[in-house]
Amino acid sequence: LCGAAGGGGAAGGGEGTAAGEGAPFTEGEALMGAREACVEQGGPEAAAAHPDRALVLMWPDYGGRGSYGLACLRAYRGDRLLLVGEWRGATFGRRSESGESFSAEFQREVEAGFVREELHRLPTWPGSLDHVAVWRRRRA
Repeated sequence: LCGAAGGGGAAGGGEGTAAGEGAPFTEGEALMGAREACVEQGGPEAAAAHPDRALVLMWPDYGGRGSYGLACLRAYRGDRLLLVGEWRGATFGRRSESGESFSAEFQREVEAGFVREELHRLPTWPGSLDHVAVWRRRRA
C-alpha cells in the first residue's frame, strides 16, 4: 500500500489488524510506515527523468517473471542502482533459479552494465533470501 501513515482510529475507514501483529491500523494507511518525502513513486518515465538520482527497485518482477524492472533499467541513465530482493545464487529457487524478485533477463543486463559494490542481507519472510545491493554503472 502506498500513502502516508496517519494516526489510529477510523478516520480513513474501518479499523483492522495487521496479520499476526495485533496492532490496529486504519484502512488506506501504509502498513510498513510512511513513505519518505525524498522517495517518489514512478515507472520507467520517472527513471529516465532523474539520471542524477539512484534508481531503487524492490521486487519489480514478482515471481522472477515480467519486464517492469528491465523497462526501468533501460530508461535509467544514472550511475547507481539500489536493488532489493532475491538474486540468482542467493535464492531458495522455489519458482525460478533467478529468484522471486527480478527476471533473469534483468539480472543479466545489470551484471553486464554495472558492478556490485555492496551486498547486505535483510530480515525476510520465511522462504525468501532478500538482500539490498548497491550497483555502480561500468564506464568504458
